[in-house]
Amino acid sequence: MLVPTRIFQRKNILLGVTGSISAYKACSLASTLTKTGAMVRTVLTASAERFIGAMSFAGLTGDAVYTDADYWSLKMRSLHIELGRWADVVVVAPATANTMAKLSHGIADNLLTAAVLGCGKPVVIAPAMNVRMLEHPATRQNIETLRSFGYIVVEPEQGYLADGESGKGRLPKEEVLLYHIGKALIPQDLAGKTVVVTAGPTREYIDDVRYISNPSSGKMGYALAQVLALRGAKVILLSGPVQLEPPVGVEVHHFESVQEVSDLMDSYLPKADAVVMAAAVGDFTVDRVPGKIRRDKELVLNLKPTIDVVGTMKKKHPSPLYVAFAAGTAQVREDAKEKLLQKGVDAIFANRIDTPETGFSTDTNAGWFITASGEEELPLQSKADLAWSLGERIACMLKRTSGISP
Repeated sequence: MLVPTRIFQRKNILLGVTGSISAYKACSLASTLTKTGAMVRTVLTASAERFIGAMSFAGLTGDAVYTDADYWSLKMRSLHIELGRWADVVVVAPATANTMAKLSHGIADNLLTAAVLGCGKPVVIAPAMNVRMLEHPATRQNIETLRSFGYIVVEPEQGYLADGESGKGRLPKEEVLLYHIGKALIPQDLAGKTVVVTAGPTREYIDDVRYISNPSSGKMGYALAQVLALRGAKVILLSGPVQLEPPVGVEVHHFESVQEVSDLMDSYLPKADAVVMAAAVGDFTVDRVPGKIRRDKELVLNLKPTIDVVGTMKKKHPSPLYVAFAAGTAQVREDAKEKLLQKGVDAIFANRIDTPETGFSTDTNAGWFITASGEEELPLQSKADLAWSLGERIACMLKRTSGISP
């Protein structure tokens, strides 16, 4: 998961479930949020109870589940207001056309709609319905009205629908929902900033079927792109060939060779406020031979150094904040400090690649965040959580360069 789990810890999330066939997917969402350390309380509408029972959510979250019967009970005073006071964010997933119509017109005739109307907290709405219902002018107008209220409405996905049709209307994937919930919880301190992130390996082709590369998975760069987007930045991810789903809310462009990533950076760095160079850029290239080299004799490759991407970009585009990466073995810290001075970058993250926990393609990482003023060791953790720590430091540096007190 690219969204760091720490952003949900000790957060109060009110999950509203309405009468859609997608209601069963809300169970997985409730379970995932609970596992991250969030407190999840659930409100089921009367129609949702026709699809799934309250005991399912009680068992998954270990917390309270409410229905309209509780709303009208004399045992709980102003339940809808109390739930709004308790919540840090309200999530309605799935949201039917009926519930969205009520919310857009201020109709509060059940516990869920009353709680949303009375909460005054961030609201995330994830519609799920038949494509024709979604595309009806009334529904589209209601969605725009909800957005005008400041609610986050997550567009449904394309795919196979429960009624046998295909089209737009499926509840978004859990990763997408987690991204939007997280974004509602996080201060948007990078709003208005553009950040270019590079990730993954490069390929230098020997012939049409063989190439020189490295085992970089792109996981660290993708996690960083996701974190920076969560904090409100416009993120442009330049990605080498990897087997990863694109981060949510991120613009992605692909490259293979060192020259290709250099050309892309020339295009996007002039308008960037920061560049995070997490890609594992190859150090050597060869003259490419057309076709496929026959295996009938020894092959000698004449390796030539590739361009110095970090140094070249810093000279050509000096304005952005530069955060580089250095991967190595026992001497990586010393090498990174030397690289910091030679390249003139603002910061560099150094990590070892010769341990099982921090090598290529791992899900965890650790290392040292190094600037001219010193270094800070970041302990072993998931790459998503490490990306969050690095994102905090990048945001702080951007604030200082903008003349804003951190």
